[in-house]
Amino acid sequence: MEMFIPIIVLIIVVIIVTIYIVNRDRFKENIIRLNEADASIDAVLNKRFDLLKKAEEIIDKEVNKDKENEEKIEVMHTIVEIRSKNLSKFEFDNSLYKAIDELNKYSEEYSELKKDNEFVKIQVNLIESESEILALRKYYNDISKTYNKLLQSFPASIIGFFKRYKKMQYFDIKDSEKEVLEELKA
Repeated sequence: MEMFIPIIVLIIVVIIVTIYIVNRDRFKENIIRLNEADASIDAVLNKRFDLLKKAEEIIDKEVNKDKENEEKIEVMHTIVEIRSKNLSKFEFDNSLYKAIDELNKYSEEYSELKKDNEFVKIQVNLIESESEILALRKYYNDISKTYNKLLQSFPASIIGFFKRYKKMQYFDIKDSEKEVLEELKA
C-alpha cells in the first residue's frame, strides 16, 4: 500500500501541472488573438482618419475657394479636435463617427463635392472601412467574451488570479452604425 502513495501523488501532480499548462495556454492564445484584433482595429481606424484628413482638404478647398482675402472658414472641426487630443481607441472611434457625420453634412451642403472624383473615392473607402471595422469589432468582442468567460471558470480563474489577468473591455458597438453607413451610401 505504501508503494502506491508516491505513484498516486505523482499522478495528482501530473494532472495539476497538465491542467495548469492547458489553461495557461488558453489564456495566452486569447491574449494573442486580442492583440491581433486590437492591432487590426488600430490599422482600420488610422485608415479612416487618413481618409477623413484627405476629405478635409477637399472640403476646405471647396468651402474657401472664393475667400482669398477674407478670413478662411475652418472646416471639419471634429478632425481638428481629434488631432489635438490623446484619445483612447474607443474615444477615437467615436470621434471618427462624429467626423463622418460632419463630412456628410458638408457633402449635402456643397453639391460640388459629389462631383469630385477623389471625394467620391474617399466616401467609398469610408464605406468599405466601415464594414471592416464592424467585422473587427465583432471578432474582438467574441474573443473578449471567451477570455472573460475563461477568467470566471474553474480552474482557469485560479490561474487568472495568480497571473493578475484583468477582465477585457468590450469594444463599444453603436446603435447608429447602420445609420452612418446608410448616410455614407447616399
